This record gives sequence, C-alpha cells and structure tokens, in this order.
Amino acid sequence: MKRIVNVRTLGAAAVAAAVIGGFFARELSEIAKEGAILQAEAATAAALKLPFTYPFSVDGRLEEVGVMENSSSPYWWVSSGAFLDLAAGLGMTNHGDLPLGSKWQKLYAANNPVDTDVGLHPQNIFRMVLRTEWLDVAHEASFRIDADRLSGSPSRSASNGLMQMSRYVDENNLYYTGLRVDGYAVIKKKAAGKYYTLAYKPVIKSGKYDRALNPNVLPHGSWIRLKTVTKNLDADRVAIKLYADLGATGTWKLVAEAVDDGAHGGPALTRPGRVGFRTDFMDVSFDDFRIGSAE
Repeated sequence: MKRIVNVRTLGAAAVAAAVIGGFFARELSEIAKEGAILQAEAATAAALKLPFTYPFSVDGRLEEVGVMENSSSPYWWVSSGAFLDLAAGLGMTNHGDLPLGSKWQKLYAANNPVDTDVGLHPQNIFRMVLRTEWLDVAHEASFRIDADRLSGSPSRSASNGLMQMSRYVDENNLYYTGLRVDGYAVIKKKAAGKYYTLAYKPVIKSGKYDRALNPNVLPHGSWIRLKTVTKNLDADRVAIKLYADLGATGTWKLVAEAVDDGAHGGPALTRPGRVGFRTDFMDVSFDDFRIGSAE
C-alpha cells in the first residue's frame, strides 16, 4: 500500500519544484496558498528510560510528517494515516470521513485514492512508531475498534488487523505481530520490503471471515490488549512472542510465538529498532501504552 510523501516538511523552493505521486507543483502551490502546507515544528526525541508509559493524556493532534526528525512529538512519529488525535485520555486515528477539500483529504486523494477512499479515510493505512530505539523489550497497548472502513481497495483483506511493530528499522525492515481481521494471531517479518509469515494461529473462532459478509471477526467497541516481547536469543536468532488480553481483563494469553533464525528473508533483525502500531481499514482508539525490558 503506497503512502504519501508529506509536503508539510518541504521548504517553499522545494514545494515549487516538487512532483509527489502525480501531485504537480501548480496543485501544491494552490494548497499552500490556502494555508494547508505549514512548516513542521520539529521536537527533539525524548531520552526515554525503561519502563516507560504513555497514557495519551495530553489533548491535541499529532500530524503525519515524512521524516521522523520533523515530528512535533518528542515521543511519537505518525508516518501514515494523516494524524493521531488525542482527547479524553485516548489516542485516536481519524474517525469517519474527512471533510471534502480539507488538507489531508486532498493530499491522500492525489497520492493514494484507492486505499483511502479518495482521501476520505487515511486511517485505512495508519502507522505510528515510538522514536526511541530499543533491543530486548516488551511493549503493550490497548486497542478498540470503533468502526470498520469497508473500502473497495484490493488491499482490504484477511491480513489486515490490529498490529504492533518491533525492531522497526524502516518501513521495509521490521517485525509485525497482532490479530488479523480473520481472527488469527500472526507474527511476520518484513525484510527488504517482502513479508515472511513466522507464526499464524487461530484465536477467535466466533465466525468465518468473509470480505463482504463478515469482514472483521475481531471484537468491536471493547478493549483488546496486545503485548509483544522481542528478544535476542544469541547473535543470530530472535524470539518473538505475542500475548493477547481480549476485553482487557488483566489476564494474558500467549497466542503466537516464533524464532527468527534467518531461514526466511535473510538474517534475523538482531539490532535495536523502534516499536509502534499499525491498523488497517478501521477507526481505532488507543490507550495505556507501556514498554519495559523483555521477560
């Protein structure tokens, strides 16, 4: 799924010359005149120590930027999905339709109209990472599905879901863990832009996934807590475990585990990386993020 390049980070001269996914300089200039393109107010990344918690307690909006160093948050970088709203102690992707003609609707309509329903739903491809790099850590958060976005995009499929990222080097090299919309837990490695499935286990068996008739078997309107533990076993192997707490009852269940020994997609990701969230074709709320040392 193609993301947009965020023009908020471009200077005036670059905007005048830019061509971004078919968005010509003339169109960019028109949006700039409307006040849609602003210089990002970059924040220095926070020096975090473990354990660290983030309760989403400060109201505001963190907008997507194309380069992590230009994020206005010392903690988080929204790399796709337009923005994260923070209100009432929760983090939230965009919910519902963006207004026609609004900044992000125009940008996504021009650069990825298929996956975002002509820019109305940039939350369909939401991605956010913590700016600090870590090695052996356990990170957890609560997710709540507030609505599905039943896009006609061919990218909407059973592999979508509520995902955590670990050992994130860049968008093409990382581990994904989470619950898919077909009710399966999954652990994937993405290496050089290609996905490799390391674990795939059934968790929710309340209904059979069907793209049209039953497009998301995960619970809606209630909290789902996920925890990912990523730990080096030695110089060549990484152990990844995924725990789930459906309903956020306080009881964890190990739902998938894998060891990356380099057999799929080349060497294991044994160096420090970032952690984060990915959600697909849903309006999602987040709460109570925590990260600590791996067990």
